[in-house]
Amino acid sequence: MILTNYLVKATIWYVSRTNPEENKDKEIEEETPTKKKQRSKIGFIVGRCGNILILTFMLLNQVTALVVIIGIKGLARRDDVKKKPGYYLVGTIVNLTLSILLGLLIKAFLLRYGMILS
Repeated sequence: MILTNYLVKATIWYVSRTNPEENKDKEIEEETPTKKKQRSKIGFIVGRCGNILILTFMLLNQVTALVVIIGIKGLARRDDVKKKPGYYLVGTIVNLTLSILLGLLIKAFLLRYGMILS
């Protein structure tokens, strides 16, 4: 799901580029390059695990279980979400949407060729 990683970063870049006034009044804590790289790695791992869970739930017809993913991400990144709610909301929604679409495409393909029953 490299595509979701790219689209999340592009969407966040676009939002931050078009709305620079949002961060003027907020206190921005500077991160060292090491902390930023570590946070990026953790986010990548959490995102890929989320993709796998979403696809699994979609293929097992457990769509309501997707709430678990959102809840876990919210709890795991509680402090970060307080600092930058828009950043994490955009990332989660873009990742969730693309994973669900991919799950629907895979399911349609499998149904079409008789590999799974509805």
